Amino acid sequence: MADEVALPEYERPPVVEVALAVEFEQAVRFRTLDLGRLAAEWAGSLPKADERPPLPRMDWPGDDLVESLLDDLFDNAERVVPPRLWLQNDAGDQVVQIQQDRLVVNWRKEGSGAYPRYKVVRERLQDAWQRLERVCGDLGHDEPTPDMCEIQYINNIGIDEGWQSSQDTARLLVPWRGVSDNSFIPAKHLCQFSLHCLFPEDREG
Repeated sequence: MADEVALPEYERPPVVEVALAVEFEQAVRFRTLDLGRLAAEWAGSLPKADERPPLPRMDWPGDDLVESLLDDLFDNAERVVPPRLWLQNDAGDQVVQIQQDRLVVNWRKEGSGAYPRYKVVRERLQDAWQRLERVCGDLGHDEPTPDMCEIQYINNIGIDEGWQSSQDTARLLVPWRGVSDNSFIPAKHLCQFSLHCLFPEDREG
């Protein structure tokens, strides 16, 4: 960004997790055995390795979902898709996730740990990408090509932060006003707002 604007500072930001994800244009055909080589690349900083089910593709509403689902169905029938590799440090606040079509770097609030800001998490993503390229080269795979990126900020706003009911939402969330970014971000393609409600057990509908 040519003219960077100073980011706002908060004493107690409600961010409890940040996830930066890069989805690949073509899946890297990792084998299940390759997960051990990937885990070894991060063993010094993220020693806790686990397996999770693969995440679905980051399809936008309006994409031809039926066609993509059928492609995945026939493709997966011919090969075994290895699980998603979940790598975590001892403190639990740093995570790297790798699967055949995606790389994800997470910061998660653990204990009194402070949010390190976007730049720090982005640098961790850049480091993870370089490590992934190195492992792909060692295993004889083509380097992945980025296709889509995703940034998630997860805020936990509870009673202690001034939210007690849905009536407080309008007071706590500033309406979308297209905050200026010096034209760095293109015109908005899609914006979403999601509200999850729990209905009492004795209520129908």
